[in-house]
Amino acid sequence: MWKVELQEINFQLNEKNWSTLDSLNNDVINQRIITSSHKRYVSAIFSENDQKSKIKIRLKGDKIDHYNTTPPSYRVKTKKGFTILGANKLSFQALKCRNFPMEWMYHKLLASENVLSLKMDIVKLKVNNVEVITTYEEHFTHYLTDRFNRPRGTIICISEEIFWDKHKGWATLKNEEKIYLNSPIRILHDGRPDKSSETNNGASLLDDFRNQKKTVQEVFEIEKIAMFFAMSDLCNTNHSIRWHNARYYYNPVSERLEPVAFDASIRNLKDHFNTDDKDIKTFSIGKFFSNDVFLAEYFKCLEKVSSEKFIDSFLINHKNEIDNMYSKTYKIEFFYNRSSSFLYQNAEWIRANIKSYKKKLLD
Repeated sequence: MWKVELQEINFQLNEKNWSTLDSLNNDVINQRIITSSHKRYVSAIFSENDQKSKIKIRLKGDKIDHYNTTPPSYRVKTKKGFTILGANKLSFQALKCRNFPMEWMYHKLLASENVLSLKMDIVKLKVNNVEVITTYEEHFTHYLTDRFNRPRGTIICISEEIFWDKHKGWATLKNEEKIYLNSPIRILHDGRPDKSSETNNGASLLDDFRNQKKTVQEVFEIEKIAMFFAMSDLCNTNHSIRWHNARYYYNPVSERLEPVAFDASIRNLKDHFNTDDKDIKTFSIGKFFSNDVFLAEYFKCLEKVSSEKFIDSFLINHKNEIDNMYSKTYKIEFFYNRSSSFLYQNAEWIRANIKSYKKKLLD
C-alpha cells in the first residue's frame, strides 16, 4: 500500500451561514425535493497556510445522494482572479457520487485524446473543522479550456432545470422529448464577454441541431464528438451522453461545438452498446447515428479505443498517476474498484460485437 498525502482544503462559515446550509440540506432530506431555492450561496472563508480569501459556497446536486452524505456536496466560487485547486469554480462531493476512481479514469482517457474533460482529484476537506476525504471537480470555465490550449469561448448546455424540477409549470410536459426541445439554452460560461456574438453563435448551433436544422458536421467537430461517443462505449458511460448531462464548448476558431465530458457514472461491465440502452432516448442521439459522416469517424474511434494496444499504452503512460489515485481511495472506508480490468473486458466485448453493430447502423 502506498502512502499519499492529501491536499487539505479549509472553509470556515460563520454560525448564521453554517445554519443556513444545514437547514437547507435537512429540508432536502426530509422533503426529498430539490429546488433552486436549496442552492443559495452564502459567504465563507477559504484558508491555506497563512493565506485567506472570501468565497461563496452552496449545496449542489440534482439527486438526494448529494445531500445525505457528511458533509453534503458543495459548489464553491471564488473572487475574481483567485483560484482554488486551479479553478475559480468547483464542486466537492463524496466518492460514491462520482464513482471514483473510475470516473477519474474516464476523464483521463478522454484527455489523452484531446477531448475536453474535467480536472478532478481526492482531497481532505474541512468545513468548520468537520473533516472528510472527498472528491473535487472543476466547473465549466476558461480554466478548463486553457488547460487544453483552446481559445477562450462559451460553454453551453440545454438547461436541465425543467427536467429536474417537478413543481414548475413545465411539469405538465411529461414527455421528455418536449422538455428537451423546449428547454432554453443555458450559458454556463462566457469565455469572452466582449464577444457576445460568439455566445449567440454557439447557442444557435445547438438549438439548430436539436431542431434538425443543421447536420452533425455543421454543428460539431466530428473527430471530437466521435471520440467522445466511442470512449463512452469503452467505459460504459451512457449517463454522460444523455441530453441533460451534455455540455458543449463553442470553439470561436473552428466555429463548431466540442463535447465536454461530465458525470459519467460508470457502473457495470458492458453487455450492450450505449445506443441500445433503455435510458438513451433516440430523439437526443439519433441524429448522430443516422449521419454517415459521423458514423465513419465513430467506428474509426471505436476500433481504436477497443484495441489492447490503446489500453496498454494509456495504462503505461499514466501508471504513476493511476497508482497515486488508487492509493488515495484506501483512505476511505468504502470499497472502490481499483482495477483497470474493466477497460480490457469492455474492449473485448466491443471487438466481439462491433461487426454486427456496424451492420445494424449502416444497413
